[in-house]
Amino acid sequence: MTALELHAVRGSLGRRPVGPYTFQVHEGETVALVGANGSGKTTGLHYALGLRRATTGRVVVHGEPVGPSRPPFDVGAALLDDGLDPDLTARSDLALLAPLRRAEPGIDEVLGVVGLAHAADTPTGSFSAGMVRRLGLARALLARLRAGPDAYAEPDMEAGDR
Repeated sequence: MTALELHAVRGSLGRRPVGPYTFQVHEGETVALVGANGSGKTTGLHYALGLRRATTGRVVVHGEPVGPSRPPFDVGAALLDDGLDPDLTARSDLALLAPLRRAEPGIDEVLGVVGLAHAADTPTGSFSAGMVRRLGLARALLARLRAGPDAYAEPDMEAGDR
């Protein structure tokens, strides 16, 4: 079953054209977007998530068209610009997303998987960069379709950040 389809999707990043993006991701498949900094990997994901409007082409998630006015609520992604509310705890952040994403795994289970069980009730404003990345992964794990972190933004795994 096809989970995500991008068909000749083009757009722009400022004045610079990006795309075309044409690919499919099947249910259960893991895909990595690889390219140089600034090549449009994150922008392509923004189109797939309905965060940006493409100038041409179409995006389909689980058979439904996607765009800024029709975001796919059952898609999880961990991007650099996730925009956490610094006053919310990790558990509260995930609790807000869970109903929208039709969450299958439990919030505490997901926090454990990404190594944030110890920080579940800590405000995200005090998180290190690596903890923020892992919370982004936890957000993605709440959905059936998972898009991983940007390849150049690996979570830090220092002793104080576990």
